[in-house]
Amino acid sequence: AITAVGCAVASGPVSAWPTILPLLISEHLFDGPQQQAQFDACYGLSMVMMLAIGLPAGWLFDRLGGRWCGVAGALIAAVGLAGMAAATRYAKGGSSSLMFIAYPLCMGGGMLNTYSLYSFLWFL
Repeated sequence: AITAVGCAVASGPVSAWPTILPLLISEHLFDGPQQQAQFDACYGLSMVMMLAIGLPAGWLFDRLGGRWCGVAGALIAAVGLAGMAAATRYAKGGSSSLMFIAYPLCMGGGMLNTYSLYSFLWFL
Protein backbone atom coordinates (compact mmCIF):
# COMPACT_ATOMS: atom_id res chain seq x y z
CA ALA A 1 0.00 0.00 0.00
CA ILE A 2 2.83 2.39 0.86
CA THR A 3 4.57 1.68 -2.42
CA ALA A 4 1.38 2.23 -4.42
CA VAL A 5 0.81 5.59 -2.74
CA GLY A 6 4.46 6.50 -3.31
CA CYS A 7 4.25 5.65 -7.01
CA ALA A 8 1.07 7.69 -7.38
CA VAL A 9 2.68 10.70 -5.70
CA ALA A 10 5.95 10.34 -7.61
CA SER A 11 4.38 10.21 -11.05
CA GLY A 12 2.17 13.13 -10.12
CA PRO A 13 -1.01 14.31 -11.75
CA VAL A 14 0.49 14.32 -15.23
CA SER A 15 -0.55 10.74 -15.93
CA ALA A 16 -4.18 11.51 -15.19
CA TRP A 17 -5.21 12.38 -18.75
CA PRO A 18 -8.99 11.91 -18.20
CA THR A 19 -8.78 14.45 -15.39
CA ILE A 20 -6.98 17.20 -17.30
CA LEU A 21 -8.71 16.64 -20.66
CA PRO A 22 -11.88 18.60 -19.72
CA LEU A 23 -9.69 21.42 -18.42
CA LEU A 24 -7.75 21.55 -21.67
CA ILE A 25 -11.00 21.57 -23.65
CA SER A 26 -12.33 24.46 -21.54
CA GLU A 27 -9.10 26.37 -22.19
CA HIS A 28 -9.67 25.92 -25.96
CA LEU A 29 -6.25 24.37 -26.43
CA PHE A 30 -7.34 22.68 -29.65
CA ASP A 31 -10.47 23.88 -31.42
CA GLY A 32 -12.23 22.79 -34.53
CA PRO A 33 -13.43 19.52 -36.00
CA GLN A 34 -10.09 17.77 -35.35
CA GLN A 35 -10.02 18.58 -31.64
CA GLN A 36 -10.43 15.02 -30.39
CA ALA A 37 -7.92 13.69 -32.91
CA GLN A 38 -5.33 16.22 -31.74
CA PHE A 39 -5.89 15.31 -28.09
CA ASP A 40 -5.63 11.62 -28.96
CA ALA A 41 -2.38 12.19 -30.85
CA CYS A 42 -0.92 14.14 -27.92
CA TYR A 43 -1.87 11.37 -25.49
CA GLY A 44 -0.55 8.66 -27.80
CA LEU A 45 2.76 10.47 -28.20
CA SER A 46 3.06 10.84 -24.44
CA MET A 47 2.45 7.11 -23.92
CA VAL A 48 5.18 6.31 -26.45
CA MET A 49 7.53 8.69 -24.61
CA MET A 50 6.69 7.14 -21.26
CA LEU A 51 7.36 3.62 -22.51
CA ALA A 52 10.48 4.62 -24.45
CA ILE A 53 12.04 6.29 -21.42
CA GLY A 54 12.05 2.93 -19.58
CA LEU A 55 15.45 1.77 -20.83
CA PRO A 56 17.26 5.09 -20.30
CA ALA A 57 15.58 5.42 -16.90
CA GLY A 58 16.87 2.00 -15.87
CA TRP A 59 20.36 2.89 -17.06
CA LEU A 60 20.25 6.18 -15.14
CA PHE A 61 19.00 4.39 -12.05
CA ASP A 62 21.78 1.79 -12.25
CA ARG A 63 24.55 4.32 -12.90
CA LEU A 64 23.60 7.24 -10.68
CA GLY A 65 21.18 5.80 -8.13
CA GLY A 66 17.63 6.51 -7.14
CA ARG A 67 18.26 9.97 -5.74
CA TRP A 68 19.67 11.40 -8.96
CA CYS A 69 17.09 9.54 -11.01
CA GLY A 70 14.41 11.29 -8.96
CA VAL A 71 16.10 14.67 -9.32
CA ALA A 72 16.34 14.25 -13.10
CA GLY A 73 12.71 13.14 -13.26
CA ALA A 74 11.56 16.09 -11.17
CA LEU A 75 13.46 18.55 -13.36
CA ILE A 76 12.13 17.05 -16.59
CA ALA A 77 8.58 16.99 -15.23
CA ALA A 78 8.92 20.62 -14.07
CA VAL A 79 10.03 21.72 -17.55
CA GLY A 80 7.13 19.78 -19.05
CA LEU A 81 4.61 21.31 -16.65
CA ALA A 82 5.93 24.80 -17.40
CA GLY A 83 5.54 24.00 -21.09
CA MET A 84 1.97 22.84 -20.51
CA ALA A 85 1.21 26.08 -18.70
CA ALA A 86 2.67 28.08 -21.58
CA ALA A 87 0.75 25.98 -24.11
CA THR A 88 -2.58 26.68 -22.43
CA ARG A 89 -1.82 30.35 -21.85
CA TYR A 90 -0.53 31.22 -25.29
CA ALA A 91 -2.67 28.99 -27.51
CA LYS A 92 -3.39 31.02 -30.63
CA GLY A 93 -6.45 30.22 -32.68
CA GLY A 94 -7.14 26.96 -30.88
CA SER A 95 -3.87 25.32 -31.86
CA SER A 96 -0.92 24.75 -29.57
CA SER A 97 1.82 22.50 -30.85
CA LEU A 98 3.83 23.13 -27.67
CA MET A 99 1.55 20.64 -25.94
CA PHE A 100 2.96 17.88 -28.17
CA ILE A 101 6.37 18.50 -26.55
CA ALA A 102 5.36 19.47 -23.02
CA TYR A 103 3.00 16.64 -22.08
CA PRO A 104 5.36 13.85 -23.22
CA LEU A 105 8.13 15.52 -21.17
CA CYS A 106 5.83 15.39 -18.15
CA MET A 107 5.14 11.72 -18.70
CA GLY A 108 8.85 10.94 -19.12
CA GLY A 109 9.70 12.84 -15.93
CA GLY A 110 6.96 11.01 -14.06
CA MET A 111 8.37 7.68 -15.25
CA LEU A 112 11.83 8.65 -13.99
CA ASN A 113 10.33 9.59 -10.63
CA THR A 114 8.58 6.23 -10.45
CA TYR A 115 11.89 4.47 -11.11
CA SER A 116 13.52 6.44 -8.30
CA LEU A 117 11.18 4.80 -5.81
CA TYR A 118 12.81 1.42 -6.39
CA SER A 119 15.75 2.44 -4.22
CA PHE A 120 13.38 2.81 -1.26
CA LEU A 121 11.68 -0.56 -1.60
CA TRP A 122 14.26 -2.24 0.59
CA PHE A 123 12.93 -0.23 3.56
CA LEU A 124 9.72 -2.27 3.45
